[in-house]
Amino acid sequence: MADESEQLRAQQAELYQQMLAQPSDPELMVAYARTSVELEDYEAAIATLERALIYEPDEPLTHLELGVAYFRIGSYKIAEYHFGAARAGGLPPDLDSRAALYLEEIEARTQTSRLTGVAGFGLAYSTNANLGPKDELISFLGLPALIPSSATSQPDFGVRATLGLRHTYDLGGSNTDALITEFGAYSLHYFDETDGDVDVVAFTTGPRLSLDNSAYGPKARPFIRLGHSRVSNDALYSEFGVGVDGGLPVNDTFAAFGRLGVDRREFHNGLSDFDSFVLGAELGGTLRAAPGVQVSGGLFAAAEFTDSNDYDNQEIGLRAAADYSYAPGIDMVDGLWTLSGHARVTKRYYDDPDPVVDPTRSRDDTEFNIGAAHLFRIQEGFGIRLDADYFNRNSDIPNFDFDNLTGALSVVYEF
Repeated sequence: MADESEQLRAQQAELYQQMLAQPSDPELMVAYARTSVELEDYEAAIATLERALIYEPDEPLTHLELGVAYFRIGSYKIAEYHFGAARAGGLPPDLDSRAALYLEEIEARTQTSRLTGVAGFGLAYSTNANLGPKDELISFLGLPALIPSSATSQPDFGVRATLGLRHTYDLGGSNTDALITEFGAYSLHYFDETDGDVDVVAFTTGPRLSLDNSAYGPKARPFIRLGHSRVSNDALYSEFGVGVDGGLPVNDTFAAFGRLGVDRREFHNGLSDFDSFVLGAELGGTLRAAPGVQVSGGLFAAAEFTDSNDYDNQEIGLRAAADYSYAPGIDMVDGLWTLSGHARVTKRYYDDPDPVVDPTRSRDDTEFNIGAAHLFRIQEGFGIRLDADYFNRNSDIPNFDFDNLTGALSVVYEF
């Protein structure tokens, strides 16, 4: 990083000398400004670009770069004007999309209180709706045992409902400080195999705080979290957690992130042996690779400590996700269509054997999950979403081998 900064400083100095020799060359001014923005020398960039507009007042590229510079220092109204002027002047499609994204972000950041959300309802299918093991042969007290074929994985159709809400309250200032509150709910109920019915609600709130006075720079968000889960139409566990999210937005295309948290889970219906504390951490990054393309990935780890000490376990894994939004080119459609995908690999180790299952072996799982979705936005917030997801768990104990392919077709509403 130091070498790169030195190279940019040298480039900035060289461009400055060239501008002294050719003081009315707008292209040199824009090149100097771009280098200054990379060095976070926004004042130099703004002064130079304002001068370039004297010679070419309608040049869209100059307005675009000036908008970026004003955006970086939190002068959103001035930035909005220059992004609008850039788009009106005629930008290439990729740069026009970039300007549009900045304008969307400005709209979000300049609202004191903002509520957004998405709701969905539709038909779902699963090849393992009862959450059963792969095979009839399992382990009991360390010996082979047979279970009825009806207890193994069974397919079924059902209905699925989802809701996600996010409220952002701007705390003021030129940075992005805000109180962020999120609520999520998920419900899946099958027509016949009720063992796989799932209901989950989660609530998280906490302030996102800048550790300096810039819009870009380190962020921290301490949070509290509440949740409740039901399986097979019975309460499974309730949880309370605290933690902190960290972020380092390096520029308008890349941000690093991290999370550290602890949760307390209280199980219901006679499952108190599973009551536990869960410590979790994740490190990763998000990259806006191109207009409409965003990729992210992370390394995560967690450790669960049960009150009974019988089910303590640790896990480590990798995850990745990507989204691609594009204009479908259909007149009746007023929104972008989005294709998304995700993948996750997890390795989990249990400290001690479960004497009921196998007193001689500790459980050792490898999980793999991959999925894709396509959101077809239509009009006025409504759309159709197709989902497909595959989950596989291979365990050294056959009771926990698990395989499931799911699909869903939903009507969604975004607001």
